[in-house]
Amino acid sequence: MSIGSRIRVARTELGWSQLRLADEAGVTQSAIGNLEAGWRQRPRELLAIAQALRVRPGWLETGQGIRSPGDVKDARPARTLVEQLVAFAAPLRPTLRKNLANLLVEVVEHPEDSALLELTITDIERFAINPAQR
Repeated sequence: MSIGSRIRVARTELGWSQLRLADEAGVTQSAIGNLEAGWRQRPRELLAIAQALRVRPGWLETGQGIRSPGDVKDARPARTLVEQLVAFAAPLRPTLRKNLANLLVEVVEHPEDSALLELTITDIERFAINPAQR
């Protein structure tokens, strides 16, 4: 399946016209039409279109990986983890809480990046060693 086919499938599942998707993504209807027709394969608007369609950009571009956050079958473990991280971060200084939140967002947005995951774990461990000194 091509990127254009994936865009068309995701768009029609939402019940949207090409014009509605174009409005949601901030692009022209002709850009959507050209993508769906297969005339363009590497759109610079990929991120905006993926966000509008509520799918991961990597899936939209390649068809690989998890399509969207909704594809995760059970959110309870993630919710528990988030609750634990909130409790951990509460006593930290605001700057450290913000840095931790930014690291976690990167991991969520790029789950396939194992180097980023390792860096995030290292940074979280560093925060946890002695937060009173930070």
